[in-house]
Amino acid sequence: MKIDLHCHTKKTKSFESESRNVKINLFREKVEEAEVKMLGITNHNYFNKEEYLSFKESVKDICYVMPGIELDVEGNIEKTRGHIILVASPEKIDLFNEKINNMLGNKKPDDFYINSHLLYSTFKDMDIIYIAHFLKDKQLSDADLNDLASIMEHPLRLLKEASNIVSIGVLQSNNHRAMIGSDVTDWNEYEKCFFAELKFDVKDFSHLLRFVDKDTLLISDLINENFNENVKVYGISDKKEYPFNIPIYDDVNIIFGDKGSGKTEILNSLKNYYDLKGLKYTIFFGGDKQEWYEQKIKLNDIDYTYTNLKLESDYKTEISKIKAFTDTNPISLKNYYKYYKNASTNKKRKKMLCLEINKLHSYTDKIYKGLFEDINNIDDFINKANAFEYKKINEKEITDLIKQLQNTKSHIYEKYKEIWIEENSVRLLDDFVEKMNNFVSQNIGSPSMPTETGLCEFIKNRIELKENVSTILSILNNTENSNSIFIGKLGLKGEVKLTTKYSFINSSNKKTIDSKSLKTNKTELSIIVSELEKINSDIASDKIPNNIKLIKENIAKIKLTDINEFISITKSFTINEVQYKPSKGELAILSLQHNLLSKKDYDIFLIDEPEANLGSTYINEEIVPLIKDLATAKKVLVIATHDANIAIRTRPSCSILKTVDNDKYKTYIGNMFTDELKEISTGEKLSWKEESIKYLEGGKEAFEERGDLYE
Repeated sequence: MKIDLHCHTKKTKSFESESRNVKINLFREKVEEAEVKMLGITNHNYFNKEEYLSFKESVKDICYVMPGIELDVEGNIEKTRGHIILVASPEKIDLFNEKINNMLGNKKPDDFYINSHLLYSTFKDMDIIYIAHFLKDKQLSDADLNDLASIMEHPLRLLKEASNIVSIGVLQSNNHRAMIGSDVTDWNEYEKCFFAELKFDVKDFSHLLRFVDKDTLLISDLINENFNENVKVYGISDKKEYPFNIPIYDDVNIIFGDKGSGKTEILNSLKNYYDLKGLKYTIFFGGDKQEWYEQKIKLNDIDYTYTNLKLESDYKTEISKIKAFTDTNPISLKNYYKYYKNASTNKKRKKMLCLEINKLHSYTDKIYKGLFEDINNIDDFINKANAFEYKKINEKEITDLIKQLQNTKSHIYEKYKEIWIEENSVRLLDDFVEKMNNFVSQNIGSPSMPTETGLCEFIKNRIELKENVSTILSILNNTENSNSIFIGKLGLKGEVKLTTKYSFINSSNKKTIDSKSLKTNKTELSIIVSELEKINSDIASDKIPNNIKLIKENIAKIKLTDINEFISITKSFTINEVQYKPSKGELAILSLQHNLLSKKDYDIFLIDEPEANLGSTYINEEIVPLIKDLATAKKVLVIATHDANIAIRTRPSCSILKTVDNDKYKTYIGNMFTDELKEISTGEKLSWKEESIKYLEGGKEAFEERGDLYE
């Protein structure tokens, strides 16, 4: 939860900005926008009970507000001056107000300061949290701060406030009890300030005070709010030998300790447990990720589908018509000779003038079938429009639209009938000519008159072939698509994406295209494309039958049935749309990041030594925040690690220490808040802090060396 113990609501000193003044409405709006759940109003050398109560009341449903003040304090040893913030309990508002008024007297905020010893003696009988400026302007010297802590009954209640996130990291790394507040100067920008965040929700001042005091009971209660279940795990998971129980929390659970002590066995046991329960989990093992990378860029047969290129058809019909194409033969001159030789002597045939009618061949199904499809599409849309949610809001607008569509449908239907009658009249006439001719020939015993030369059918057949070939070539030459999946970030290099590009083998790339990008043999596909090009460029050629023959032969070789066989796919990692091959270490970075990011809908994450091949900076800046985000979302994260950034900065609810000595295995369970680890069999207790220093990242020497560097 976000907490702000250094918040101003009023300009009190002459050098302060007017934008520090805030009205009640803006105060509520900004606190809600910033999602701050606990706040202390700490104006400089100034406190007004009525103003405090007004602000407190305005946000009582979204934020817990405490009384406070920021004072100018002079140290008792070196006489340095700095700012110290006091935060008190709302339950003690009257006493706090009385003490503040007596202390401030008639002095103006610009003129007031107080000795550190006098300050403490004034509020000694109250529970107060003190927050001193540190690594920032207006701070007391180390000697003066240490002197103040030395006279305090509860020195843990003296915290140090840093100016930024980097400074607070340095302080915490060197065992300082540090925090950060907004110190807001412009309320229009309040939500952009830095805020402290507590790992667990703290309900009120008494809970906050106990948290600051590191009260064991309170910490246990807070941790138990995240408790999930006790799980039986095994020292040897595959054989289910040496069982013991461990608590698992909806939070970060850290396993650390000796090499070969059974950390991975716990993860494997949990994997088997979640498998049996049918729960959704992901498991990650650190180490070489070359195989992971190869799997990511591997081409799969199921990817070769026209839908990946946003096409609505697989063009199976067009391809089948090309495969089935054969030229129609013209009518032989011999048939004309037979007819005219007989007709000149056949008086009955001469009398039947209807036999002189020729076929028109002018009908086509395309127009009226297209109109009929339009009618069906309008019907479908009307059905969908009737179900629009918008109709509940504006029924008249939808009703008017449907009436217009129905009117359009009626017009299309009338045109459909007109063209249908015209087309089928021609069809019936041609059918009459054909059948009458045959009927007369059969009854009078004379050859029938050829009703057509065959040229029209020949041309129509070639035109249909041209249309089908042109359609296929147009799709092959002009269709491509790509999509990118976010994998992770590589520092300043940028975001890495898995980019998949879809296209077709076509007229321009058939010679240069990588055969590995194709599902089918490149040679046969190239021949098919070449022959389609020849047909498209000269549909009247006498070589068309040979072109079709070659197409059929190569189609048969690769069993091609639809456009999917022409698809070309390439997969690669990219940065700013440029192909990028990650190094071994970068693959480790990306694989872990992707595992955490791409599976946020999972509830359980099992992670074994994620730090393998990763730099500490990357872990600290990228991986730790991801783990924290998942923990905030109440995910179960069980992480076996040797990395202090992961084991400490993620603030785990549960720490499991595994040790082995002369084949004696021990399991200690506890947490960083109580600074206790307890052996599950003997009850032996160890210090969490001491054991963490011992086992994480090189032991005590490494921790101390980092501390010296920070100093």
